[in-house]
Amino acid sequence: MKKIALLVLLLMAAFLVPGCNRQAGPALDNSTLFNESLNEEIEGLTDTNATLPGDFTEFFVEVEKRNDSMYEVALDDVLTLAGEEFDSSKISVLGVMLGDSYESVLGRLGVPDVTMIGENKSYRNMEYSRKIGIGGKVTAITYHVENETVTQINIRKPFNKYLHGNTSFDTRKEVVFGLLGSPDYQDFLSNFKVSHYVENGVDFYMNNDKVQIISLYPPKEFKGVEYVSYMEEIAPGVFVNSTKAVLKE
Repeated sequence: MKKIALLVLLLMAAFLVPGCNRQAGPALDNSTLFNESLNEEIEGLTDTNATLPGDFTEFFVEVEKRNDSMYEVALDDVLTLAGEEFDSSKISVLGVMLGDSYESVLGRLGVPDVTMIGENKSYRNMEYSRKIGIGGKVTAITYHVENETVTQINIRKPFNKYLHGNTSFDTRKEVVFGLLGSPDYQDFLSNFKVSHYVENGVDFYMNNDKVQIISLYPPKEFKGVEYVSYMEEIAPGVFVNSTKAVLKE
C-alpha cells in the first residue's frame, strides 16, 4: 500500500509541475515583434499560394496591346522598332504602363506574388513571377508604385521568355548603343555598369557588357550630372571614399 501511495504522489507531482511552468513567464507583447498593421497589409497584398515551394509548371499569360500604347514589350522588339525614338511613356509591359494606378495593375495582373512596402509606406513594389507563369527564385518583373501610381518598371532575366529580338537579356552593349545612340551618362554599381538614357526613360544594367536588367521610368530632360563623393561601408566598420553621379535638376 505504501508503494501505491508513493506512486500516486509521484504522478500528481508530474502533472502539477508543467502547469506551474506554463504560468510562470509573462505574456509576450506582439507589438514589440512587428508592426501588426503593416504585417497585415503585406499579407493582404501577397498571394501566398503563388509563393509556396513545390512543383510549378510554367505558362504564358495572354497579352494584348493597349490602344494607348505604341509598343508592348511582351509582343514587340521595342529597341529595334523604336530605335532612338524609344519613349518609355508609350510602352506597356504585360498591359501595364507608367502612370497607371495601383488598382489598375491589380485589375490586369491580379494580386502580386510578393508586395514589399517601404518602412514609411511611401511606396510599394509589386513583384510578379509565378502569377505570370515564371518559376525560379528571382523576381521577373517589379512595378514600383508611389502615390498609388506606377513610377518605375524593372524587368529582370526570368522575364526573357516574353522578350523578342534585341529587346532581350544578354544583348550586348554595342547593339544597344547602335540602336539608341550613346547613353546620356553611365555609372557603376557593385555588380553592374549602368547606361542611363534619361530622355528615353530607360536604364540598362550590364554585366560583362551584356544587359541584365531593364528599368523603365518617365522620360525627362537631361541637364547633366554632378559627381558627389561619399563614404561607403564595404564591410562592417570598413569605409571607402566613393563617387556617384547625381542628375542635375
